[in-house]
Amino acid sequence: MTCHSKQTGFSLLEVLIVLLIVSLATAMTTSAMFRSSPSKEAQRFAQDLMSMMEDARSAALVTGEAKFVSFDPDRKLVGHGQNLAGAVKVPDHMQVRLTYASDLLQPGITFFPQGGSTGGTFEIEQSGSTRRLEVDWLLGVSTWQDAEGDTNAAS
Repeated sequence: MTCHSKQTGFSLLEVLIVLLIVSLATAMTTSAMFRSSPSKEAQRFAQDLMSMMEDARSAALVTGEAKFVSFDPDRKLVGHGQNLAGAVKVPDHMQVRLTYASDLLQPGITFFPQGGSTGGTFEIEQSGSTRRLEVDWLLGVSTWQDAEGDTNAAS
């Protein structure tokens, strides 16, 4: 009597091929998840801009000195002071306009130690929709209005 023992299972080569396919699928999926979309960039820019306004207002209140947030439309940068410290770059696919006090020498908004500001409005246009960040001149409070008309005020 002859006994033929037949082993079942996968060869090492088959297992390696399956692992390669799974790792390629994982790599493609994770890169697609973390890819920056224009809407995510716009949201991140809006949050950075709002945060910059809040930081400048808080710094003016704490230090007792006026703080200036400047806008360079040519280089598409918004930052603290004349030298644009901590500048945030406007994404290429967006258009930003700033309406500001006419007595300022450079486009921007000044926050005063008493809580007020020179006021101004950033209009951010992307894909046909416009969002607005308004800085109140009396209280220096920033209010965000998105494309749907929803508002969010910062204290």
